[in-house]
Amino acid sequence: MSKGDWTEEALCKDTDTRVFFIYREDKDQRQRRENAYGICRSCPVQAKCLDYAIVNNEIGIWGGTTDQERRLLRRHWNPRITPRQRLRDYSPNV
Repeated sequence: MSKGDWTEEALCKDTDTRVFFIYREDKDQRQRRENAYGICRSCPVQAKCLDYAIVNNEIGIWGGTTDQERRLLRRHWNPRITPRQRLRDYSPNV
């Protein structure tokens, strides 16, 4: 992550990431989802976060949306960023 990266301005940068990953079995999922949405709603880089999540097919709550909501948005999305480069597989050929 470089200086000036949008993630430096994100309100969630010091938040436990478990807030943004909601499991069906979680009995407190509604409260956790509302907490995550509350952080995203007031975040100054929400649009950049959403763009990043759509372009990179992230899971969990990003930019105030779930992965299911982003799948619908992706159909008509005009990305402002390029996808991150995937790491090369350096495992030995077996």
